[in-house]
Amino acid sequence: MKKLALYSLVAFGLAFAACDEVEDATGTPVVNPQEPVFEASNVTVTNSAVADAVIDLSEYMTEIPDPDTPDTPDADPAAVDQTPIEIAAVEVKDLPEGYTLAFAMQMAKDETFADPAEIPAVYADGKVFVMPEDVENGYWAKITHSPKERAVAVRYAAYIVNEENPNINRVRIGGPDFFYGPLSVKILPLDRLTISPTYYLVGTANGWDWNAGIQFEHSDADVYDDPVFVIKNIDVDEATAEAGWWWKIIPVNGKEENVVGVSVNGDDALEGTLDDKAPQAGALKEAGRWNFYINMEEMTYRFEKVPAVLYVPNKINGWTDAGIVFSGDYTSYQGLAGINPGDGGFKFKTEAGVWYGAGEEAGTLTTDGSAGNLGSADMGPTGLYYLTANTEDMTYTYEAISSVALIGNATDAEWDPAAAVELTPSDDFETWTVTTHLKAGEFKFMTEHDWGKPNLGGSLDDLRFGAGNCSFTGAEGEYVITLSLAQFPYSCTVQPK
Repeated sequence: MKKLALYSLVAFGLAFAACDEVEDATGTPVVNPQEPVFEASNVTVTNSAVADAVIDLSEYMTEIPDPDTPDTPDADPAAVDQTPIEIAAVEVKDLPEGYTLAFAMQMAKDETFADPAEIPAVYADGKVFVMPEDVENGYWAKITHSPKERAVAVRYAAYIVNEENPNINRVRIGGPDFFYGPLSVKILPLDRLTISPTYYLVGTANGWDWNAGIQFEHSDADVYDDPVFVIKNIDVDEATAEAGWWWKIIPVNGKEENVVGVSVNGDDALEGTLDDKAPQAGALKEAGRWNFYINMEEMTYRFEKVPAVLYVPNKINGWTDAGIVFSGDYTSYQGLAGINPGDGGFKFKTEAGVWYGAGEEAGTLTTDGSAGNLGSADMGPTGLYYLTANTEDMTYTYEAISSVALIGNATDAEWDPAAAVELTPSDDFETWTVTTHLKAGEFKFMTEHDWGKPNLGGSLDDLRFGAGNCSFTGAEGEYVITLSLAQFPYSCTVQPK
């Protein structure tokens, strides 16, 4: 196939709008003649024989070695010698004398052409040519990073061009939204990287047993579209952290091959670059619950601490780290927080600064920084809400709570929900108080005067949902009971009046 000089791409470069007049050097407008009417039906665009097969981009691109380091492994090439790809055949009739055609190609994942790649093209001798590097770059940016063969959708914008003034006299055939196509073309891209479908952790967590690695989780997406893998809820206690929680990564269980680690043995950084050339073992030396993420395209890793609590920033608390929901398993959270739904809603937030906003579906969460707030004026009045959040399923719920009351045989209400003694909230609904008569016995905090709703019990300095009764052994009399939802764990005080 004959080579086309790269400058021809510039000469026939795209312009998506017609230009009818410019000014000459004196500033006087130069009026160009109206372009002839040319019907879109006069042009037919079909796949070339090449495009009807599989376009293997490696066959059209040859690296030219750097003359200064021709034999250096992994050295970048000095240049890439490209052969244009004859991608489409064009039949045209009734083309006015003195005019030619120009084309631009769009390439997309499917025929909806959402977010397509724009590929410069050259028209010559009834054929459309594209440069393989442009196709490769567009494929990488807009289609996928996978090195596997894939069918893509292509379509063409066509222009009638005055040969004497190709950069001025140029009109889009069929109008600004008209394309020839779509056509299906199979592309085999360059093999830029290889990502295994699985990865396994070996180290302290499994006693360095190369046959029993702990598998990283992955989404349902192709690993080239989503190269991030994760192991969640790694529990590192103080003793283990002091000795180091050591780790390496392998792609296949049972084989100490293609190992990935860090460059310096014992590196205790919480994030960094992975090394697959001379991999050493990393060593996590901070106690806590952790999620371990690896990005096998970027070859990076990071440890993200799993929070015991989520904050509930909203208008009531000035969008600060206030309002608390807590978790016993570091995945499912529940709690009580004051919210003003009609003034901006709310979000969940970790101490590390990860925000959870509204997902695409109702009742779902996302950590996308552009996500909207949760809730709305429709969810209920300003007040206390019982909230749940699941950071694995990425879901949440809310329920308005109109009352918090004291119940139990330590109170005059005994265990009668209807008679439970209601507490009065602070403006931010984080502190609830009541002055009431107590005697030796037990009590709990209930909501909505209903045992089917959330209730708090346990010890006074660690109140939990659904826990046992709180014990009161003081002298009979009047007491001020204060319930605090401002910190984790929730707590209460009982003080004589």
